Amino acid sequence: MPERADARALSLKELPVSLLTDPVMIEACQARDFGRVFQMVKTRAGIYPSMIARRCDLTPSRVGEVIDGRRQLLHMDVIERISDGLRIPGHMLGLARRTWETPQNLTVTPHEPTEAASSADAQLAAGYPGRTWTASSPWRLNGTSARRH
Repeated sequence: MPERADARALSLKELPVSLLTDPVMIEACQARDFGRVFQMVKTRAGIYPSMIARRCDLTPSRVGEVIDGRRQLLHMDVIERISDGLRIPGHMLGLARRTWETPQNLTVTPHEPTEAASSADAQLAAGYPGRTWTASSPWRLNGTSARRH
């Protein structure tokens, strides 16, 4: 039960839109200046270094060193954890779109082709009279090779 409460506490506090759209925050993210990012998260979102550390899977002392300017975070896996933990959109840190940025109703789930789809493909192919295609040859038109331009 305590694990469930911890997970809920981690997800309750999102960064305010006003912080994510602040030009200083945008510049700090683009420069990957995590000392400034963490300081702004602390002052503007009320998320203290110990919670930043938990959300980003870092140690509190490491977060403190970053805020004090004694350490830089350069490894891509750490930058991704910061993006995911603080919910900073990937593009702000020069990353690809994060999985949590796409709403579930917009995700595409791959599916296996059904028999109906296979027969529909066959019917579609049959809709081109006189043309056949094989993997080893280009389109054939009535038994002769047709060039594709």
